[in-house]
Amino acid sequence: MRIDLQTKIDRSIKILKKMEPIALRYRAHGFIGAFSGGKDSQVIRQLLNMAEVAHTMKYQWTTIDPPEVYRFIIDQYPDVVIERPKESFWRLCYRHGILPTQFKRFCCRELKESRDFNCVTVTGVRAAESYRRKTRQEVEIQTRRRHPDYVRGTLDEFNMYKQTHVDCIQGKDKLIVNPIIDWTEEDVWDFLRYMDLPSCELYDRGYTRVGCLFCPMASRRSLHMMERDYPKYKEAFIRLIGRIREKRRSSGGYDIYQTLTDAQVFDAWLNKYSYKKALANSCQTCLNLDI
Repeated sequence: MRIDLQTKIDRSIKILKKMEPIALRYRAHGFIGAFSGGKDSQVIRQLLNMAEVAHTMKYQWTTIDPPEVYRFIIDQYPDVVIERPKESFWRLCYRHGILPTQFKRFCCRELKESRDFNCVTVTGVRAAESYRRKTRQEVEIQTRRRHPDYVRGTLDEFNMYKQTHVDCIQGKDKLIVNPIIDWTEEDVWDFLRYMDLPSCELYDRGYTRVGCLFCPMASRRSLHMMERDYPKYKEAFIRLIGRIREKRRSSGGYDIYQTLTDAQVFDAWLNKYSYKKALANSCQTCLNLDI
């Protein structure tokens, strides 16, 4: 075990032990561990066990997760509680009349983040994962609003104002603990190998994350891999687009992509094209086919 990694492990365990009394104030079983089947959530589960703190691991099934992830959790982590949504991803998009985008992630809000308030949740968020996560901290309070706000800080900063912060979340907000916020991807893989823990097969196939299929936050490379590996899901998305467009037209709404097929709209959404670029690509395709 690398000395610097052992230091991070000790720090992570310290955070969990310090926060356990607060977690127990809100729920008798302590922390809620956010489990996704991905490598970071595996680290979180192992650290919670090593810290010997009270917790329950929960997997929020979104109905759009890769089948391999679901099977991995069932086979390797039978202790994880699987929670099913009241509304599927498909029905959710149809109700909203759009597909999720990088700036309209209603799917995450309603299928994952809207549950387990008035508790202390442990996540595998790491600052090194993305630009958006660089501002995340060890301890955060997520307010229960349509567009959540965060109160963020280190464990030491939280301890200075602990009573104020704890009173703040009673029944309204969610206290989030990110014990591996300063871990790198190398740290995560070294830890999993040292603990001899299995990983989801999708990593072996080249995926860098194992979240929802066709997530708008995924890299373009990952999205095109999904398009190749999950053709039935792609077809389901195209059918969903057709239903949404028909619903919009029947209610008198305007279809900005009116000259494009449902498959072309899916391609534009997948590649994050503007309407003008999607239309230009459509025209170029027609020229190539001599239409």
